[in-house]
Amino acid sequence: MNFSDLKEKFIEIFQQFASRVQENSLYIQLMERYRNFNPLMQKLIVISLVFFVLFAVYLIPDSFVSSSVTYEESFQVNRRLVRDLFRTARNPMIRADQFKGPDFDEMKSLIEAQMMGAQIIESQKGAFLPVNKPLPSKLVPGAIQQTGLSFEVKKLNLTQIVQLSQKLSSLHPNTKLSGVDIQADKEDPHYFQVKFTMSSLSLPMKDDSAPMKKKR
Repeated sequence: MNFSDLKEKFIEIFQQFASRVQENSLYIQLMERYRNFNPLMQKLIVISLVFFVLFAVYLIPDSFVSSSVTYEESFQVNRRLVRDLFRTARNPMIRADQFKGPDFDEMKSLIEAQMMGAQIIESQKGAFLPVNKPLPSKLVPGAIQQTGLSFEVKKLNLTQIVQLSQKLSSLHPNTKLSGVDIQADKEDPHYFQVKFTMSSLSLPMKDDSAPMKKKR
């Protein structure tokens, strides 16, 4: 199928779609109302529709680009951290405790301090639960130890969600915000119930007291 055939096919599909739209009762009612306006109002309506379409055409790709940039930056940060940890695991001259993330209780204390700074009260807080390897194994080599933690916060507004997410993203050099699950509150849809998942990355401590094997 050459370009001219594709063009004719597209025109045919577009004409069929336009015909269906024109037969729609809602379209007929809108056109009747449009014809009742004076020429100035009709011009303003057309300009407004054109502006809206152009804005949507610009906004949708721009939102995808912004999201992709954010995800790429997060991926690059996580990759650098994992590479540093993996490089340290294979370098006996670097101590493992230099790349030790907080354990479950330490993470919990750090998170509670951040929630207090975000003015989150006790009735909004849920339980802290352990999570088994929140980051997928393809991102974290087997030599690196993961400590996972999840917790829920109720009745958050959008500003609090953004603020708390930013605080958790920079909680500790060796912790990562690996998941955010947002659901509208059942009682009041203006608020949200959010489940955060954190991952702490560490190198296992080497046992220096273990006897060394004799060389043959």
